[in-house]
Amino acid sequence: MNKKVGILKFGQFNDIFFALKKRSGDEMEFFLLNVDDETLDINDFDGIVLPRGKSLEYSNLLLETRWADFLKKFLLSGKPILTICGSLIVFAKDLGEQCEGRKSLRLVDIRVDNNYLNGFFDVDFVVGHCYQNCHFTDAPKISVLSERVEVLAFYQKDIVAIKDGHIFGYTFFDKTGMAYDDFLDCL
Repeated sequence: MNKKVGILKFGQFNDIFFALKKRSGDEMEFFLLNVDDETLDINDFDGIVLPRGKSLEYSNLLLETRWADFLKKFLLSGKPILTICGSLIVFAKDLGEQCEGRKSLRLVDIRVDNNYLNGFFDVDFVVGHCYQNCHFTDAPKISVLSERVEVLAFYQKDIVAIKDGHIFGYTFFDKTGMAYDDFLDCL
């Protein structure tokens, strides 16, 4: 039976939808989820993806709708959540520089400084065992606050990908989807 992955229809959702669909082939089904969907049920999905987007908009959206409760229940059920760029900030325990006005569920033992890697640029680096080209857009900086957080990737000396329990956080977008294999493997 195919695994079902819900992708929030917010921010740059088309990019991640096509990258993950191409990467997983026919093994998974992907569904776009509307922000105002009142029928969300954690039993309908094996994984959730929160695409890259502006952190302040994410903060307002996720914490002022039923999404906050949905995401907490989803995590408690032991299912994985993939966060990219601005959506990662909504999970950070400590909101650092340039995070004024943002709110967080405070579920991931990291500190996040917003817009640390300023600008729009592509870089080549190693994620897992793969050398790839990834896209950064005003990416946040991650600082690990506890040993339970696993670092998945660095760019120069900065942490750019983490795993904390069932939450996978990436500060960049990988158009090949290869960087997100850890998330896909958890489904």
